[in-house]
Amino acid sequence: MLDAVRTDLGLIVARTFSKIYGMAGLRLGYAVAQPDAIGCIHTMPPHDVSVPAAAAALASLALRDRLGERKAYTAAGRDDLIRWFAARGLACLPSRANCVMVGLGRAGPPVIAALAARGVHVGRSWPDMPNWMRITIGTRDEMDALKEALVRVLAEPAGHDAT
Repeated sequence: MLDAVRTDLGLIVARTFSKIYGMAGLRLGYAVAQPDAIGCIHTMPPHDVSVPAAAAALASLALRDRLGERKAYTAAGRDDLIRWFAARGLACLPSRANCVMVGLGRAGPPVIAALAARGVHVGRSWPDMPNWMRITIGTRDEMDALKEALVRVLAEPAGHDAT
C-alpha cells in the first residue's frame, strides 16, 4: 500500500503503532501521503502526542528487527483461532489483522459481558453486526482462557450469558 502513495495523489495510508509494535492502547499512529494530502490533514485540529507515547514509539522503532517475529506470532494465533471457530461451526470473517470477527449466532453484548464476568475481555460488537464480536489476538495463555470461557458461555441458553 505504501508504494501506491507515490503515484496516487489522493491516497493517505494510515498506520498505527499497535500490538505488533508492543504499544496497544497508546493510540499513536502516522500517515503517509503526498505533500498536498498531508497539507489537508494539517488543516484539522492537532491531537498532541504525550511524551510517554512518543518515547515508546521511538523505543519501539529501535526494535524493528523483531517485527517479523511479532507478525508470525500474531498470524499463528489468529489462524489457530479461526480454525478453532470453524471446528465449532462458528463463522469468522477472513482476517490478516491482529483481530478477528466471529459470528456468535446470538446477540454479542451478553456474550461479551459473560466473558468479562469470567475475566476474559474481548472487543465489542457493532450495531450493524449485533451477533458478532471482535477478538484481538493475545498470548497463547490468553487465547486458551478465551476458548475455555467461550465454550462455557455458548453452552448456556441465550439470555443466560451474563453469569
